[in-house]
Amino acid sequence: FALQKKKKGSSKLRTVQLQGNGLVISDGKNEQIFPLNSLCMIIREEDPKKSVSKSPRLVKSSPFGSRSKDKDKASSDRTMLLLTHDLTRIWVKFMERKDFLLWVLSVDGLLTAFYSSSLIETVHKTIYLRERYLLAYEGGSIKVGDDEEWTYIGSNGRLSCSLTNSEELKNAVFTFDGQYLRPEFGSEGTDYCGEWDGMNVYWYKENVNGEQSERKRRLTASSCYNWNPARQEFHLIESNHFAKDTHNTWALTRNFLARTDGMGAGWIQIEGDTPICLAMFLCLFYASNSSD
Repeated sequence: FALQKKKKGSSKLRTVQLQGNGLVISDGKNEQIFPLNSLCMIIREEDPKKSVSKSPRLVKSSPFGSRSKDKDKASSDRTMLLLTHDLTRIWVKFMERKDFLLWVLSVDGLLTAFYSSSLIETVHKTIYLRERYLLAYEGGSIKVGDDEEWTYIGSNGRLSCSLTNSEELKNAVFTFDGQYLRPEFGSEGTDYCGEWDGMNVYWYKENVNGEQSERKRRLTASSCYNWNPARQEFHLIESNHFAKDTHNTWALTRNFLARTDGMGAGWIQIEGDTPICLAMFLCLFYASNSSD
C-alpha cells in the first residue's frame, strides 16, 4: 500500500500501481497519476537513530508511525519514499523486501530507459541488483534451439556452454553478478558484454568499463531492450522510444522466449530458476555472432 503526502495536509491510505505512464495512486474512487519525469528523488527509509541528525524532517514525517528497535531495520528495508518536483512525498511500504527491490529497480529502470535519468546511487543499484537477481536464483539451464545448451549456476553466476557443435563455443563462459554479464577471462568467442538494470537489457560489442558514467556507457550500447513483466515481452528501444519493429519483440510463453512475429530463426527454452535477462542476453549474443 502507499501513502501520498503533500508538504502540508493530512495523509491518506491509498493503493499504488506502476504503469508505463507513471505511478497511479487510487483511493478506490479516484485516481491520481504522477508521471515518471515528475519524480526527482527515491529514498529508502532509514533507521531514525542513524539519520535523524541528517534529515529529521523526512524521518519524523514518516506516515507509518514509530517503530520498535527490533523492527527498525526490517521496516527500513521495505519502505520507499518518492519525492516529486512539486514537493509531494509518496511513501510506499511493502510486505516483503523482494517486492521493495523490484519496485525501486523498476521505477529507476523506466526513468533510465525513457528519460536517461537515474534516482539511485551507483553503489546502491549494484547492491540491489546483486541481491534481487543473483542471490535470489538457484540456477538452471537455457537451451538455444535444438543444438546448444547453456548451464547457469546461481551460487557464482557462471553461465557456460555445456552442449554445442561449435568449436568456438565449447569453452565459452560468462559470469553474471546481477548487473553485468561479462566473458570469463580466457573464454573464446565471447567478446561481448551485457548489462541489466532490472527493467532493461543493454548489449555491448566489447567489455565495458564500470568506471564510466551510466549515461556515457549506455550511449555505446549496440542495442537495448525493455522488459515488460505484465506482457512478458522484451521490446526494442531506440532513442529513448519503443521501436515500431514487431520482428524485434520477444515474448515469453510458458518457458519459451521467441519472436512474436514468428519470423526468423531462434528460440530459447528456459529451465529451472534462472533470471529472464540471461535468456535475452543469449538472444543478443547469437545475433551478434551471426552478424559479424
